[in-house]
Amino acid sequence: MLTILFCAFTFTAFAQTKTVSGTVVDKQNEPLIGVAVRVQGTSIAAATNFDGQFTLNNVPENGVLEISYVGMATQRVPVAGKSTFRITLEEDSEMLQEVVVTGYGGVQKAKTVTASASAVNVKDLAKLPVTSMSEGLGGRVTGVITQQSSGAPGENVKIWIRGGSNILYVIDDVVMESAQGNEFFSRLRPDDIASMSILKDASATAVYGPRAANGVVVIATKRGQEGAPVITFNQKVSLMTPSYRAKGMSPYEFALARNEVAFANYQESPTFNNTELSKYYMGDLWQKGYSQADILRLVNERYNLGYTLTDIQDLFDPYKTQGGNIQDYYSAYDPWDMFDHVQPMYQTNVSIRGGSERVRYYSSLGYLNQKGVSKNFDYSQVNFVLNTDAFLLKDKSLKFTFNVNGNKTDQRKPAAGEGIFNSAMYGDWMPKKPLEWSTGLPRKHSVTSLLNTGFNNTDVYRFQMNSALKWDLPWVEGLAASASLNYTTSYNMNRAFNHDQENVYDAPYSTSFSNYNPDNAQVYQYWGNYNLITGIFQLDYNRSFGKHNFTAMANYQSQIRRTNWTSARKKGYPTTLAPQLDLGAEMQNIGGSASEWGSASYIGRLTYDYDNKYLFQYSANYNGSLSYSPEKRWGYFQAVSLGWVMTEENWFKDLVNPTIVNMLKIRGGIGLVGNDAVGYPFSFLTQYAQKDGRVLFGADMNPDVAWTVSTIANDLKWSSSTQTGLGVDFGFLRDRLTGSFDTYLYLNKGDVMNMTDEMIRTDILGMPNVPQINAPFSTSRKGGG
Repeated sequence: MLTILFCAFTFTAFAQTKTVSGTVVDKQNEPLIGVAVRVQGTSIAAATNFDGQFTLNNVPENGVLEISYVGMATQRVPVAGKSTFRITLEEDSEMLQEVVVTGYGGVQKAKTVTASASAVNVKDLAKLPVTSMSEGLGGRVTGVITQQSSGAPGENVKIWIRGGSNILYVIDDVVMESAQGNEFFSRLRPDDIASMSILKDASATAVYGPRAANGVVVIATKRGQEGAPVITFNQKVSLMTPSYRAKGMSPYEFALARNEVAFANYQESPTFNNTELSKYYMGDLWQKGYSQADILRLVNERYNLGYTLTDIQDLFDPYKTQGGNIQDYYSAYDPWDMFDHVQPMYQTNVSIRGGSERVRYYSSLGYLNQKGVSKNFDYSQVNFVLNTDAFLLKDKSLKFTFNVNGNKTDQRKPAAGEGIFNSAMYGDWMPKKPLEWSTGLPRKHSVTSLLNTGFNNTDVYRFQMNSALKWDLPWVEGLAASASLNYTTSYNMNRAFNHDQENVYDAPYSTSFSNYNPDNAQVYQYWGNYNLITGIFQLDYNRSFGKHNFTAMANYQSQIRRTNWTSARKKGYPTTLAPQLDLGAEMQNIGGSASEWGSASYIGRLTYDYDNKYLFQYSANYNGSLSYSPEKRWGYFQAVSLGWVMTEENWFKDLVNPTIVNMLKIRGGIGLVGNDAVGYPFSFLTQYAQKDGRVLFGADMNPDVAWTVSTIANDLKWSSSTQTGLGVDFGFLRDRLTGSFDTYLYLNKGDVMNMTDEMIRTDILGMPNVPQINAPFSTSRKGGG
């Protein structure tokens, strides 16, 4: 990483040197072992011994000692003519104040959080050779697992929190729906993320009401800071290789194994007779480099079939066998050799950060390119971020915030997609698909030909804008009011072209290309638009009275979502040179739709702690959705949690050395969160659709359009999850060893189900669908993490 700073340089020459020594202790006056002591800007360094002592030689008179230790704040001490030092290190305030971002402007010290939540170490994850932060989460946060549908470049990563997959994402206080939130989060550059928190149970997620039953990922991007501009350029080059190489049997080994299976199952005859086995044996020997004379001798020794050298020569001649020669039909290929196994990935990011006393800014531009196992797989991504903060009054009580976050992604895949790998590895019961026939002709169904049967390309533009105004009210200390408007949009265009294999031969002796059928050539195109507008009005109160610490938040939020999509498919392309939708001979299908949805929420949160020792939090969300009928539209979701930081008790400090156990917290909570995955917009209404050719009019009985019932109304309401959890957080040896234990029980009620035959007879009533209701039973999920 290259960081360019505006700074001054001081040069010193002919400095006198001497020997210095000293002792390093903590604030309890205990010696610290293994502290790094270095003369700044030189290679002169030492580590403290068991008594916390150090000695350095050849130290310049005007040198500066730099003292660093894990968990402690680094100190810099001028030598200034002294020869002996006693240095007291303080605990790192950033470690002590590690925070969990809970959304809606809520930030809590990890020490006083009562819910099950984890603060992710963003700096460490940003160093990993991954395309997105979500790839690096798996195995690094308890209760969180990740999975990628395939290893193709640009494939999204799915996140599960405690077994739940419909995760809610909050990016810079913008609450996003699960699918769109996952897309935005997965495309965020790790270099642009300032903090990330994983909220796991109702105590943390109930404030988000619906959509939060399976956990919440809260992300804050980097912001400006007062000072000279800092330009950071970051270039990463990663080489990716498969972690495991599958090694299959040779065809001869496979044939022998199949015969053993047939024998074990008491089949009357083997799967392969000796004649067939001898040919597979010839192929095996040929691939091992044996000559035809050696093959003749070894095959006759093993199978005693009386082959002559002419027979062997004929079996290796594709024109004489006419579809049964040894090289093409009885030998193996290694699918591993069909692909590139070192794929480079290039990541470039440049950012500028700085600001004055009144205006601060952070902006970045990033580019990523990931290669696949062949030139047909490719992924590129461009990101930009612009975050600004402006204090509109001299006392900084009125702040305006404007954030822009966007990305453009281009994913290129062959028409057959990742299925080519399965076809190459397991598509035949024996691996008989080399790139070309033994005669040198391009082979039909080879990996190369399958990679060139068209394309499946997806271009997506995503954009998110957030503007907010926050005023620290002068009349009441600790009270602030804010309003924000958030706009999220995405445009998705998928274009696929699928056609027969071209310029390939059906057999090694073929004299013309394999047939190409224009009717099998199809172009499919899809356009989709997504828009989400969110308005938030919020009051925050934050005060401390002696050892009593209060925070409170009240919030009103409204969201409107609009989506639309159009798709078309045509077939009949006599050439693959112009895969355009308008050039197809016959329309296969065309479709499209549009939808609107809205919700409103009244949100509240109250936290209290006494002396950072006894902890309490209550949160609630009263939410309404257009997915449910007016009498069932609103749901109330809430949670309460308690905590006790045992290490803050005086009696505990007397019993246990704080340098050994510096943090021990017990917490627990119970809450009810909603799940709006039940139902869809206006699903409580019977819906109609326009159909062609359904009604005949006039003397000529001409068909005309008609409106018909497409969906029968559902009788649904909010489903809910009652979540109970207990946990213990600990820190040993000044937080050099930290961790937590969690146990939880989720009781989910009201999942969607179709009405049964006992409830309604759709076959008699002729309904177009089976109405849905909330299931009258509960399901549970429990575990730890």
